[in-house]
Amino acid sequence: MTQNNIVWMILPGAAAGMLLIVALRSGENSSAYFVAAALAFVAFVRNFRTWRQQTATSKIASIRIVEGADGLKQALQSDAAILYKHSTACPISRTTMTEVQAFARSHPAVPIFVIDVIRQRELSNKVEKQLKIAHESPQAIIIRGHKPVWDASHYAITADALADEFD
Repeated sequence: MTQNNIVWMILPGAAAGMLLIVALRSGENSSAYFVAAALAFVAFVRNFRTWRQQTATSKIASIRIVEGADGLKQALQSDAAILYKHSTACPISRTTMTEVQAFARSHPAVPIFVIDVIRQRELSNKVEKQLKIAHESPQAIIIRGHKPVWDASHYAITADALADEFD
């Protein structure tokens, strides 16, 4: 994670703290400050969860974050790989990411390409058009011989389900 990303992760937390102090000191007109502090705190928590999950994912060598068209091309041209569409704002996606990570630990030879559907919406849409698989998030798509052979979404994405397709 770059220093700039860390700043943007921490900034809402700092704003929440400052707004809370202003709210406590301003007395009767403090409700707007409390609301602003709560919203800034929610943004901080969301950013922190995303950072924590990306940090855990980056420690698994077979998981690659798709950042652009070249990364997507590499994923789609793989002989055997998993394309995982992930939403950092979705609790189900966080749950299924732990399943994908568990699969990655037990199958280190299988490359897993992750698309953040919020940050990389254009790539996610391109996947839908190229593979002719309706978009869902979270969604796992197994690529074999440059073609999709299996896909699942939401709670159907488990380490066991992925393993069944590769074992």
